Amino acid sequence: QDVIGQSFAVIFPEGVREWAEAQYRATFTQLEVAPTVATTIQRKDGVQRWVEVRYTFLTDATGQRTAMLSVIRDVTAQQLAQEAWRASEARLRTAEAHYRGVFEGVEECILLANAQGRLLDVNPAAARLLGYERADLLTMPIAAVLNDPVAARVIDDALSTDGAWRGETELRRADGHTVPIEGQ
Repeated sequence: QDVIGQSFAVIFPEGVREWAEAQYRATFTQLEVAPTVATTIQRKDGVQRWVEVRYTFLTDATGQRTAMLSVIRDVTAQQLAQEAWRASEARLRTAEAHYRGVFEGVEECILLANAQGRLLDVNPAAARLLGYERADLLTMPIAAVLNDPVAARVIDDALSTDGAWRGETELRRADGHTVPIEGQ
């Protein structure tokens, strides 16, 4: 009721009302217009909301635009969810960069294997210790670098049932030499 008879721009935040009125006037003269616009509006209580505005024109018998029919849908929840998602993605990228820096920078050998015993990732220290290229290691099952076939079965069983293994064993380097390790 409070907006009937007023300029439609009253629903926009005060700083953009002039812009909104100019856009409204320009829309009537443009041949091609976007049928949907995303913007913010301001409620009577001062709260700003994100909205999606879909509109069409009413025309007279000659085809002249005489009025605009608008449907305004509040999309604040979706907008806030998208902003939260973007912030979460940024935090994830930061965490991944930190993880990657630690993973690649430590001198300890890190072999990351899945429950099926397939190597998913190895750090540069592991590649150096084992004498393989990282790309070659990623094509191997973890059993290929374990010196003891019994230990390989024990580790495979632990990975497939518990998703983790902890203990001591020996790794076999590319040159055939073995290296004792304590792993988890």
